[in-house]
Amino acid sequence: MTEKIQGTKGHGYFRKKKWAKGLVSGIAVAGIVAFSAGSVFADEAVQPESKNENNTYAKQAGKSTGSQSVAIDNSAVTKAADKAKQAGVVVSETPSVDKGTDTTSSSLAQSKSEIKQDQDKQVKELEETTTKQVKNNEAFKEAQEAIQANNQFVADEKAKHEVSTTVTVTNDSSTATDGSADQNKKATQTAKQVLSDNQQAVTKYLDEKSKYDATVEQATALNKAVESASEQLKKESVDVKVITRTVSSVAEVETLKKQNEQAIATAKGKVELNKAIMAAYTESKRVSKQVNQDADQKFAELKKSGVLLSSKTQEVSSADEAKEIEKQNQTAYEKAKKSQADWQVKYNDLQDKTSTEGYTKKVVLQALGLSTANPNATVKSSASGSEEVTTSYIASTSGKSGYSRVLDSTKVLKYRDVGNGWTTEIDYTDLNGLTVTTEDGKQHNISRIHRKFQIVNQGKTGLNDVYVLNDPTEGFVVARNDGTGGAADYMNFLVTDTYYYNEDGQEVAFKASEKTPAALTYSSLNHNPIGWEGAKAINGTHVEINGSTVTQNKDYGYVYAEDYNREEEVGHLWDTSSSAYQYKGAALGVFKQGTTFTTEFIQWDGPAESNGQTYWFALNTKVVAPVVEVPTTATIVKTTVKPVKTDPVSAELVKAKNPAKPTLALKTLSETKNQKLSASYHGYKLQYKPVVSKSVSDTDKTNTNGQTVVKNATQTYTLTHDNIYANVKKGDKITIIDPLEAGAVPDVAITKAAAEKAGWTVSYDAGKNTYTFTATYQGKRLDAPVITWKPIYDKGFYDNTYKVLVNNYEVYSNPVTNYTPEPPKPVKAVLDRSGKDINSATTFDRNVTFRLMTDYSSYTKTLASAQARGKKFAILDDVQDGAFSVYQGNIKMTAAGQDVKNLFEMHHVLSDKGRTDAINKILKELNLNPKGEFYLWVAKDSKSFYQNYVKPNKNVTVDLPAKLLVKAGEKVENSFKQIDFGNSYVSNLVTVQVPDVKPEKHALDKTGKNVLDGKEVLVGGFIQYLLDGVTVPTKHDTLYQYDGIDKLDVKHDRYTGNWSGIIRGSEYVAEKDLVLPYDVTIKNGQIIKAGDRIPKGSIYAFQFEFDQSTNSDFIKKIVKVTWNEQEGKWSYTIDKEFLNSLGVKGTFDADFYLEVERITSGKVENTFINTVNLQEMTAKVTTTTPEPPKPEPKEPHKPQPQPSLPNTGTSASMLPWFGLGIGLMSLVGRRKLKED
Repeated sequence: MTEKIQGTKGHGYFRKKKWAKGLVSGIAVAGIVAFSAGSVFADEAVQPESKNENNTYAKQAGKSTGSQSVAIDNSAVTKAADKAKQAGVVVSETPSVDKGTDTTSSSLAQSKSEIKQDQDKQVKELEETTTKQVKNNEAFKEAQEAIQANNQFVADEKAKHEVSTTVTVTNDSSTATDGSADQNKKATQTAKQVLSDNQQAVTKYLDEKSKYDATVEQATALNKAVESASEQLKKESVDVKVITRTVSSVAEVETLKKQNEQAIATAKGKVELNKAIMAAYTESKRVSKQVNQDADQKFAELKKSGVLLSSKTQEVSSADEAKEIEKQNQTAYEKAKKSQADWQVKYNDLQDKTSTEGYTKKVVLQALGLSTANPNATVKSSASGSEEVTTSYIASTSGKSGYSRVLDSTKVLKYRDVGNGWTTEIDYTDLNGLTVTTEDGKQHNISRIHRKFQIVNQGKTGLNDVYVLNDPTEGFVVARNDGTGGAADYMNFLVTDTYYYNEDGQEVAFKASEKTPAALTYSSLNHNPIGWEGAKAINGTHVEINGSTVTQNKDYGYVYAEDYNREEEVGHLWDTSSSAYQYKGAALGVFKQGTTFTTEFIQWDGPAESNGQTYWFALNTKVVAPVVEVPTTATIVKTTVKPVKTDPVSAELVKAKNPAKPTLALKTLSETKNQKLSASYHGYKLQYKPVVSKSVSDTDKTNTNGQTVVKNATQTYTLTHDNIYANVKKGDKITIIDPLEAGAVPDVAITKAAAEKAGWTVSYDAGKNTYTFTATYQGKRLDAPVITWKPIYDKGFYDNTYKVLVNNYEVYSNPVTNYTPEPPKPVKAVLDRSGKDINSATTFDRNVTFRLMTDYSSYTKTLASAQARGKKFAILDDVQDGAFSVYQGNIKMTAAGQDVKNLFEMHHVLSDKGRTDAINKILKELNLNPKGEFYLWVAKDSKSFYQNYVKPNKNVTVDLPAKLLVKAGEKVENSFKQIDFGNSYVSNLVTVQVPDVKPEKHALDKTGKNVLDGKEVLVGGFIQYLLDGVTVPTKHDTLYQYDGIDKLDVKHDRYTGNWSGIIRGSEYVAEKDLVLPYDVTIKNGQIIKAGDRIPKGSIYAFQFEFDQSTNSDFIKKIVKVTWNEQEGKWSYTIDKEFLNSLGVKGTFDADFYLEVERITSGKVENTFINTVNLQEMTAKVTTTTPEPPKPEPKEPHKPQPQPSLPNTGTSASMLPWFGLGIGLMSLVGRRKLKED
C-alpha cells in the first residue's frame, strides 16, 4: 500500500510514507531493460521504496540555493526574439521600460522581482511562440511528407491492381488543417494511420486474392466434373439435380468432390439394377417421347417468338392418349403463334412510331391496369384526424368545388393543416377492373392497393390541406397558400404504391420485371404563371412522349415542362380528359423491378398571385400515348408414361459457386498548410534568480499530473528549464539531475537519443534509476530533456522532482505525481441449471454454466491515452483439456443487461497444434501463452469498448454452458484471465466434480436383521428388498430429481403391497430465520416442530419415516409411490419443489423397503435404478429358491390342512417396519459410515 503525509515548509506537497524497505530490491533494474516487453511484473507485484534521492528531492521541491547578480542585460529577450524570427515568427520591438535606480535592498529586491517577472513573461511568451512556431514548421513538414507518401502509395497500388479488380479510392479531407502543430500532428498521425490502413488493405487483398484464385481453380475443376458426370448420368435416365453452394476455401471444394463421387457411385448402382426392369418399359415411352419432342420444339419456337409460356406434364397410359395431347398442343401452338404475331405487329408498329408525334420515344410494355374508375372503392387511412367530405367540398366551404365535375370519387378524407414529415398509410379495397399481369402470363384482379403518402416539403407559406380520394386512380388533392413567387418555394410529396392480388387463397404483392413492367401515367403537368408541376419515378425510369412539353431534367431527374405550356403556347387545348392532345403535358414512369413503386410529385410556385391553389395529382395508367400489353401466353403439355414399379434413380450433385471476388479500397488525403505566429518584446535591466518546472503527459500530450494512469502506458517527463538561459554565458556548465521513482521504468534509448540530439550529454545510473543531463552553454538554448517512461506496478505511486545546477546556483523543480489503479478482481463462478453457485461442490447434473465476470471498477477515474486505449481488451479461458465441452451456440455475453457478443471476436482453439499464425499473433500481442484448448474473446474496437464499457464500469459477463466429461470422482478446475490495456489479471479458481456414489440393493429376511444377498429363500418365504438410494454429498447442485425404480421378478416374487421409506437430510444451515412445514433437529439435539422458527445460523437435520398406510398431507405431497403390476415395476418419486427447497448445502438420502413373497423356485435377480438429476445408477441383488420337497402320500381318513387365503400383507406377513428400525438400519448405517 502507498500512503501520503503532509509535506514540509509550506509547499502543500503530499509525500508517500517510507515503508517496505528492501522489497523486490533487484526488480527495478531488470524492469528498466524490459521497457518494451509488455507487463514487466506479475499481477499485484508490490511497488518497492525508492533507492535514490527521489524522496530527498521531493522535500526540496521549488527551492533554490544561491543567487545570480547580473548586469542590466536584455540579451535573453533579444535572443528569444531573434530565435522567434528565425523560426518564422513576425517579431516587433517596442520602447524599453526604464525601472530607475534602487538604493535599498528591499526596493532593489522588489524591482528585481518585477523586472524578472516581466522578463520571464517576455522570454516565456517569445519561447512559447517560438516553440509553437517550430512545432508548426516541423508538424507541417512531417504532415506534408506523410500525406504525400500515402497518396503516392495509393497511386502506385491503384495502377498495379485496378486491371484485375475494383479499386475504390476515397479522399479524407480531415488533414487539411488550420496549420497549427497540434492539428498537423494529428494530420501526420492520420496520414500514417491511413497509410498503414492502406498497406494492410493491400496485404489483405493479396492474401484474399491468392485464396480466391486457388478456390476458383478447384471449383472450376469440380464444376467440369459435375457437368460431365451429370451428362453421363442423364444418359442413363438418372434424375440429376444439380445444386450450387458457395465455397470459401479449397477444403470446402474437396468436401463437395467427395460428396459428388459418393452420389455418382450410388446412382450408377441403381441404374444397373433398373435396366433389366426397364427393358419392357422402353416401347411404351417411345410414343410419349415423340410427343414430348414435338412439345419441346413447339415450346422453343413459341418462346423464341416471345410468347410467355407455362408447361405441365400429364401422365398417359397409352399411345392414343399421348397423341391426343399432341393434337391439343398443336391447337394451342397455332393459336398462340397467331396471337403473338398480332402482338408483334402492334409492337413493331409502336417501334416504328417512336419518333412520331403523340407516341412514346421508346416502346412501353404495360402489365398494370389502373385505368378503370372505382368511385365506390373502400379507403382506409392510418393517419388520425381526418374529416370525411365529398368532392364538392375540396377547397370549398360552400360545397361548390369545381372538382365535383371532374372527379368520380364518392368519398374524400380531408386532413387539415399538415406539413413537413406528415405521413399516412392508405389501403384501397373493393376494387373493380384493376389488373396486373404476372410473368407466367396470368392476369389477376387487384384486390388491394397499399399507398404510402408523405409530405416532404410543405412550402414556405404555411401548412397544407390534403384530400385523399377513395378512387385510387384519382390520387389526391393538396391545397396550399399563395407562395412567395419563385421556384425556391415549392412543395413535394412521396407516394409509394404496392399492388396486391389473391392467388391460391394467399395475398401476393405484384412484382415488376423487364417482361412485366408497371407504367404509370404522369399527366396534366402544367406550367403557367401560377407555378409548374413535375414528377419523378424514384425507383423507376421515365419515358418521354414525342411532341410533349414535358421532358426529363437531367440535373434534377424530374419530368416537367421547362416553359409555359398553356393552350396559347402549345396551340391546342390539351388539359382535358377528352382532348386528343393530353400527351402534350404528360410523360410515363416505368418500373421494372420490385414490389413498391415510388413517385415524387412536386409543385414550384410561380410569379402570379393566386390567393392559394389546389393541385390534383393522379396515379393511374390512363392512356395518353399508346403502350403495348405483355406478350401472348400459352401452355404446352408434355406427357409421361405411367411408370412401372421400379425404384426411380436420382442423384444430387453439387456445383461450387465461386466466392465473392476480393476488392481493394484505398484512401487519399488532402494537403495541409503552415500557421505563422506574431510576437513583440521590450528591454530592461535584470537581477536574476531563475526557477525551473516539470510536467508529465501521456502520448496524447495530455497533462497527467495528479492523475491515475494505465499501468505500462507510456508517460513523458518534460524538464523545462528555459529560465536558466536568461543569465548564463558561454562556457557555463548546466547540470540537470532527475532521480526517478521505483517502478518508473524509462526508455533509455529514446530518452538518450532525443537529449543528445538537443545537445545534452546524458548519463543514466541504472542502479539508482537516475538521469544526469549536462551541457556547456555555447550561446544557444538547449531544448528541454524529455524522459520517456512507464509505470509498471498496479496501485502504484510515482512522483518526480529534478534539480538544475548552474555555477553556484541550484534550483529544484515543482513535483509531478501519477498513480496507477488497483488491480482488477475478475470473478469466476460455476452455476447449476437453477443458477446456483456450486463452486467446490459436486454435481449429479453434468450440465453446468461457467460464468466469467470482469471487473472494470479500477478504471472509472483512470486517464487512458489513445495509445493505451488502442491496446487490446480481452478475456481468456484456458479450459481444462478434456474436462468439459462447451455448447458454443449458447454462449452468452452481456454487459449492463445488453447482449455484447457482437463486440468481440471469439477464438476457440482445441490444441497447441491448432493455433493459426493469426491466433499466435494475437496471443503474442496480449503476452499470453495458454496450453491446449482455450477460448479467447477480443474486443473488436478497443477504443470504443474502453469508452462504452471499461470507463463506465460496465462489466462483461460471459456464460459458458458446458457438459462435464470427467469420470465420477474427478475434479474440474477452471479460472480465466481478464486482459485490460494488454495487462493480464487472473480470476479466482473454481472447482466442481461429479460425485462417485452408487446406490445399493439388498434382500433382508422377514425380521430385517439378516441379509439374504446370494442366499437361498424358500418358497413361501417373505423378503424385504432394501432400496438404498445414494447419499447426496453436503455440497451439491440444486436437486430437481431423486427417483427410484425396482424391477420385480413377478414370476418368482409376489408384491404384498407393503412398503416403507426413510428420508434423511443433515448439515443444513439456516441462512436466515426459517419456518419449515416439517420437524427438524438442530445440532444440540433440540427438536423444532413444523411451523416454529428455526434461528438464523442453526445447523439442522431432518428424518421422515412413513409407509403405505401413512396419512400425512406433507408426506403425500413430497413422495409419490407407484406400482405397475403388469410390468412388475415399483417406483417412487421425490417432489421436485421439495428438492429445490433444500438448496445446495446439506446431505440428502432416501431408502425404501418392499415386502414380497417368494412363490416359485429358481434364481431371482432384482434390479434397483436410482436416478438423481438425470444421472441413472443401478444396483442388483440375487437370491435362489430350491425346488420344494415332493408331498408324501396321504394317510387314509387323516384330516388334511386346508389351504389358507392368499396373504395380502396383513397378519404374520406384515413387515415390522418401525419396530425393527434398529435392525433394518444396521446394514445401511455401515455403508453410510464408509462413505463418510
